Amino acid sequence: MFAKVTPKAGQDSVPSIISHGTQLVGDVSTDGEVQIDGKVEGNIRCHTLIVAETGEVTGKVSCESVTIHG
Repeated sequence: MFAKVTPKAGQDSVPSIISHGTQLVGDVSTDGEVQIDGKVEGNIRCHTLIVAETGEVTGKVSCESVTIHG
């Protein structure tokens, strides 16, 4: 399974958020920001990744910037 989020050119994008209590199984790919408050089982490719205290990632991460809380 593959989820791709692509912001429209010329527009400021809002972060893609995996909320607390949500589990996503599959890869995530975007040129923007991803915030993980829930669980992701898959690879993540993005510009900026934020993993909250409640966030959990199982997979490969490829990002320009990563912030991990907790």
